[in-house]
Amino acid sequence: MPLPLDTAKYGRPSIVSPEKLAQHGLESGAYAEVPPPRAAILCYHRGLAQQLLASRAHVKIPGFFGDTYLLDETDREVALVADFGIGAPVAAVMLEDLIALGCRRVASIGTCGGMDQDLAVGDLLLCTGAVRDEGTSYHYLPDGEPARPDATLTDALAAELERRGEPYRRGDAWTTDAPYRETADEVRAHVAAGVPVVEMEAAALFAVGQVRAAQVASLLVVSDVLSTLDGSWVPEFHGDVVGSRLELAFETALAALR
Repeated sequence: MPLPLDTAKYGRPSIVSPEKLAQHGLESGAYAEVPPPRAAILCYHRGLAQQLLASRAHVKIPGFFGDTYLLDETDREVALVADFGIGAPVAAVMLEDLIALGCRRVASIGTCGGMDQDLAVGDLLLCTGAVRDEGTSYHYLPDGEPARPDATLTDALAAELERRGEPYRRGDAWTTDAPYRETADEVRAHVAAGVPVVEMEAAALFAVGQVRAAQVASLLVVSDVLSTLDGSWVPEFHGDVVGSRLELAFETALAALR
């Protein structure tokens, strides 16, 4: 069964839109009337936001799905958005809402599973595209159309990593909705096709960015390793290495968005 079920929907307007929701939120008092951020960093790792904010002056915007913090060091022009969940649908909703409020540049910092055996926990991958194995992106882009990040913002992230002397790799990500259904055969096939990592948001984020003409990019930290040799899995989601590398990813994104 193809996705979406109605493949003629791409040229039709939506009944519900993020602009309408934003207007409703403002009129009902659920959203605060504050100048929206011009840029944002999406953060998925539980607890990372509080760790980052502990030493940073900020203000929380009430009413948003998830937690949105304006950072004083950027004159409140860059926001950290966190604790809204994981996966393509919720990430796309967050991105749509931010864009509707006037945010035009968004960097996603998340974790990924390393499938290429050259990758180790803590390695950085700058995402150059996504294999669309989820559902959300198909409501934005037709089947067969690639999901790609914004080249300018991606290059800005790369330049900041290089300025810091941090090694990183460029590559596409396999985006899936079902992390508990990643099979060894799939992993081997993606690696053979040159796709080194798996994650859950990039395809949807890139699709939304392309359709809404917003700059969207993704910087990933390898948090676990999936072996193509014996089908084993080594998770390190809560280790110090992953935490410190996510902090680096945040600092990199913040510098690139300024």
